[in-house]
Amino acid sequence: MKNEGTSRQLCELYTVLGDAEIPDAERTFRKQRLQRAADLANQDPFANRFFQLAHEIRSLAFLPQYGNTRMAYDSKHEGGADFVLNGAVYVECVCASPGRNVQESGLDPLLVRNSVNSAGLIDYAEKNRLLKARLTNSLQNKVHFYQKHLDRSIPGGQPYVIFLSPGYLTYEWFEEEYGAALTEILLGRGQPTITINVETGKVVASGYAHENSLPKYNGAAINCNLFCSPDFKCVSGVLLAAAPDERYTMDNTFLFLNPFAENRLPPSAFQGLVYWDSTSDGTKYCPWHDGKPIKMDSPQSDGSAALSGCEP
Repeated sequence: MKNEGTSRQLCELYTVLGDAEIPDAERTFRKQRLQRAADLANQDPFANRFFQLAHEIRSLAFLPQYGNTRMAYDSKHEGGADFVLNGAVYVECVCASPGRNVQESGLDPLLVRNSVNSAGLIDYAEKNRLLKARLTNSLQNKVHFYQKHLDRSIPGGQPYVIFLSPGYLTYEWFEEEYGAALTEILLGRGQPTITINVETGKVVASGYAHENSLPKYNGAAINCNLFCSPDFKCVSGVLLAAAPDERYTMDNTFLFLNPFAENRLPPSAFQGLVYWDSTSDGTKYCPWHDGKPIKMDSPQSDGSAALSGCEP
């Protein structure tokens, strides 16, 4: 996070809390906690607490446009999901982080703050792999959260949505058009590929390879087909906030519906938002708006991920 922007963000976040229909005790509690986190962030740009608290507050401003929004009151230590939308959709916020030890993982020399002063070349493929591992870890943690609270503070049979913010990683990770890069860990979208007719030399097809896993920094395999995992069937969708240091809007927030979810979420739950979903024939996963597929500007195919062979 750029330290000089903390004060600007605090002003905006305090305004959101001031306008929110929440008890005064909750408003005061969140302002005080946010200020403490901001003080820490001014000393350490990796301090993820500020990003997490800011994400919840910006979600409080964003979600009510889709209906009645009930926030869990932290001042009262209420458990369960962070928000309940229209009494039916349970939304849990999570903010990714670079990790506790960026030196051990190998991410530190690849970060923008270091690479701008480095004479060496940056291995962007390696950097992207490490960033995807961090995003994956954040989403998997919220699956564990759901399992822990199922049939207690989160009832079964209701849609469960993870609202993801990349946090500090936004300055390092390129989310692509409509957040398309997230399909790299949700449905294993791999490297761009092209098929060339060797006789004519013309490109006859283009798309993406499919990956089943990616290696963690310690060599352990990480699933990069989260929507295809049986454990992930509890997740109805993932909201992606692609701009963590400004208000969330329909231009910087995208919905990824899980084609294999136990409790499917209708796109109408977030009317007007660009959402990703499977095609009617079940072969592709692509962006939609108001029920119509979106033609993307991606130079590599249409930016969609293949669903063939992906079954939980």
